[in-house]
Amino acid sequence: MALQLNIDVEIIGLSEPLVYEDGYAVISKISGRKRFYIDVSFLTDKEGSQIKSERFDFLPDLDGKNYHKQAYEYLKSLSKFKDSIDV
Repeated sequence: MALQLNIDVEIIGLSEPLVYEDGYAVISKISGRKRFYIDVSFLTDKEGSQIKSERFDFLPDLDGKNYHKQAYEYLKSLSKFKDSIDV
């Protein structure tokens, strides 16, 4: 599972961010006990190079469905991922 979206990358010396259209966001790691940390890799395309990575945290439903699916649902609730599509 992954999310497809336009990815903005801030570059020192440029007034506007560099935009990778139709990039991919993939969860590379989930860790934690009660509060989970999601490491997300942003890729140029489905099999492309990693552009950047970011960490997000959330409180999963410990009795609910699998944590990976919960993590993607949480990411899609954030403004950064509001226009993303499941791929």
